[in-house]
Amino acid sequence: MDEVIQDAIDQAMEMADESQNSFFLVVEESMKKIMEESYRAPKDMYEHWCAFTSAINWHERFITCLFVFHVILFLAAVSTRKSFSIQVVLFIFFCLLVYISEYLNSYGALRWKDFATQNYFDSHGAFMGIFFNAPLLMILFLQMVSLLRSFNIALHLSLLIAVQLFDYG
Repeated sequence: MDEVIQDAIDQAMEMADESQNSFFLVVEESMKKIMEESYRAPKDMYEHWCAFTSAINWHERFITCLFVFHVILFLAAVSTRKSFSIQVVLFIFFCLLVYISEYLNSYGALRWKDFATQNYFDSHGAFMGIFFNAPLLMILFLQMVSLLRSFNIALHLSLLIAVQLFDYG
């Protein structure tokens, strides 16, 4: 009887060793697979940028319309740079567009099938930040530079007039 029990215990130990060995083999295979996949991931900023730009269909109508939209806004800002009131209206409009971009991203994530072939609208807003907000922020920056430059010229002119009045006054 003790022999039967001992044989059963020995068989159970062998099965436990085999299952333990197979478990470790599965874990080892999984780790190898994870390590191989991690070598395919982008390693630096350039590789991340290349991966990002290759994921975008540049001939898609939505991307083309977005690009044309930004060109039109840029041309509007440049062509009206001499008109202070129009520049203020454009500045406020551009700021509002940047402000609502989070809502536009949420809306785009829900309705992307209506106007795009793939979902560009991630939860972090990377696409909206790069392709929608960055051009707007550059236009806003150029507007600020132009505004400060015109204020600087106006300040110099007023100082020149004040000096002339002081000299001849």
